[in-house]
Amino acid sequence: TEAVKACLRHIVKRSSDAAAGSGGSAGPATQRAKYVEDCIMQANPLLEALGNAKTVRNGNSSRFGKWIEVQFDASGFITSSRVTSYLLEKSRVTEANHSAGERTYHSLYQLCKGCTREQKAQLKLVNDPKDFKYIGSSASVVVPTVEDVSWWKATCQAMDTFNFSSDDQAALRQVLAATLHLGNLSFAVLKVEMQDDGSKVDDPSQPHLKAIEELIGLKPGSLEPAVTVKSVGKFPVVQVPQPPAKALATRDAFAKALYGGLFEWTIQRLNTTMTAGAGPADGKRTIGM
Repeated sequence: TEAVKACLRHIVKRSSDAAAGSGGSAGPATQRAKYVEDCIMQANPLLEALGNAKTVRNGNSSRFGKWIEVQFDASGFITSSRVTSYLLEKSRVTEANHSAGERTYHSLYQLCKGCTREQKAQLKLVNDPKDFKYIGSSASVVVPTVEDVSWWKATCQAMDTFNFSSDDQAALRQVLAATLHLGNLSFAVLKVEMQDDGSKVDDPSQPHLKAIEELIGLKPGSLEPAVTVKSVGKFPVVQVPQPPAKALATRDAFAKALYGGLFEWTIQRLNTTMTAGAGPADGKRTIGM
């Protein structure tokens, strides 16, 4: 992670030097290069928030593979950049008991600590992050190199640089909050006549259930059957109640899919911005790392 950041800083510096060597004219190519340079550097806080986590050996470990390409024109100006991601460690999202000294993704701590009081109320965030089961005791893990509040500000600044609208930024916060609320869904046994036992969301989890439906725009009452009942067959479709253990597994699968979808959506937004207006890629003027 740090080596790639150092390489990117060097590449951006060389592009800036090329612009200065051209007389610093404010032509379209120079302006475009400057904006893409800013985007390349501002992509780091956003990608690190969503894709990096504290591990035993590294306070800011990248938990996904990435391939970054930077394209130049004949003058040495950066014209575009693209990020390709591989195999995000989605299982880290749903770990209820993190190993000693480890955390889940930075973004979830940043959300809990960095949002304004008004945003926290809208997202139904609890007062203490450790009360979210997907965070748990890892909330007390101190990372000397990571400051969640200031890093959240950098994440928000990065979204501004990439022209995320206020609605886009609100949606990102809502998906992160919904992921946390999903971890707090617990299930009780539901006796079903003439069938095996099913499950239902227990009473203490009802506020979290309602919060999730509100945050990601689901119809009230639609999430509970989605995680507690399995549809089998096609003609006809048979509804099979699921026991609490399987409902928990479905809950976690949904949380991983939700977070993974947000991660891929974010990378797509970054690429759309960094490649807009660029000409065809030329392999002889492209650096990959």
